[in-house]
Amino acid sequence: HYDHMRENGNMKEINSATDAILQLTKSCMSAVHTEEERVSFKDYSEADINEFIESMSVDQFNDLVDWTTNLPKLTHDVEFDCISCQHKNTQTLEGLQNFFS
Repeated sequence: HYDHMRENGNMKEINSATDAILQLTKSCMSAVHTEEERVSFKDYSEADINEFIESMSVDQFNDLVDWTTNLPKLTHDVEFDCISCQHKNTQTLEGLQNFFS
């Protein structure tokens, strides 16, 4: 989703961790399912989608962020030697904070 966000110019709008979460969450959503219908986001403007997300209660938004956060993710262990003391180290890269910071 990062590439999609970058290609569409959305990354330049991200000024904080909250903005990053909002953008990532929005990019992961394609539709909303209610008891009565399925509402596809492609039928609405970005302003309408933003308004919908901003209208969520804190609990609703936290549930959505938790779902997004708990999606399967790639982890990678990187082994390296300290250039000063030659100590062998292992660092696990996981999640956006490790790959994009």
